[in-house]
Amino acid sequence: MQHCRKQKGDGMISLRRTMTWPRRRWRAKGFGIHSPFAFSFVTEVLARRGCGGIDEELRAAATGDGFGDMALIYRCISHFRPGKIAIYPAGDEILTRIVGLTAPDAEIISGNSTITPDMAIVRTPEAAPTHDNGAPVYIIRNIDRAPAKDLWKRLTSGCSRGMDFSDRRTGIICRFSHLPRQSFKIAFK
Repeated sequence: MQHCRKQKGDGMISLRRTMTWPRRRWRAKGFGIHSPFAFSFVTEVLARRGCGGIDEELRAAATGDGFGDMALIYRCISHFRPGKIAIYPAGDEILTRIVGLTAPDAEIISGNSTITPDMAIVRTPEAAPTHDNGAPVYIIRNIDRAPAKDLWKRLTSGCSRGMDFSDRRTGIICRFSHLPRQSFKIAFK
């Protein structure tokens, strides 16, 4: 019987490599994200669940709607603390209530205002704006359907600085000049 040894170019996987891979994976504990901004945003906002103490009020506000999506919007508003927020569709009662719960001092401005908002939230694809209002942070739901899909493509392709985070239905773009241009596909919780 011949002794089998791993040679260079040989397709065999060593026993040591097979045993160390799970240990390395367990020790890494990270997302493989090197940017401090992106890492904190992913771990503190996107990977969390619920809305830290006001789950019941948010469930009441988000009647018939996805609690997870509304909780994500709540966590984003809490993280960025915008002063002016544009909401699409204008006058959306659920989003207005969530903004009131999260940032009672934030001003809700109309989508066609000449004032540049600090954050824009697009809740339904039909309400997606046809133009970019210049908001540094956009939260767009239903990016898998037009016209929200078209808005998402325009914003991400025309952005030279900043980061975008998306899953199959929701996209968040942070267009800050101090950030490098990066895209992340992440499953939001």
